[in-house]
Amino acid sequence: MELVVKGRHTHVSPQVRQRIERKLARLGRLNRRVQWMEVELTEEPRGRIGGGHRVEASCRTPRRTFRASATGEDVDSALDRLVSRLERQ
Repeated sequence: MELVVKGRHTHVSPQVRQRIERKLARLGRLNRRVQWMEVELTEEPRGRIGGGHRVEASCRTPRRTFRASATGEDVDSALDRLVSRLERQ
């Protein structure tokens, strides 16, 4: 599975990238056909109602593309919500 991590209004540190890879590895084990995944981290400077961090992901298989997004107070909580949403799809 090829993983692309982007940051908007924030820097993606190697530690954050490793946490993303570790949490999204579950999806690769659940569905072996996942070829490509793109994750975009956004930090809201004013912090909206759902939290200051937003995580969006696109996951491509040979026949379908799955998309999900989640917000949270920190990157880890938003990422946990994102993974659960992608697992449901």
